Amino acid sequence: ALAKEPIASHSSGSHAESNQFNLTNEERFKDDVNLESESLIHKLEVEKRHLENILEIMKETHEREIKILEDSH
Repeated sequence: ALAKEPIASHSSGSHAESNQFNLTNEERFKDDVNLESESLIHKLEVEKRHLENILEIMKETHEREIKILEDSH
């Protein structure tokens, strides 16, 4: 009877530690996912600004070309 009691309490303690460890891993995974998401968002924002700059340059170039064509006629 004495042997069963400590084993049962040890088993439940081990189970609780296991759950705590798993939650910690889940939290780490969520943190990793959040960091990856934030990194991807930042990368996409930088790419967006780059593309907006290219678009602005192309618009200005197009306007200059149109003006040159109009002036030549």
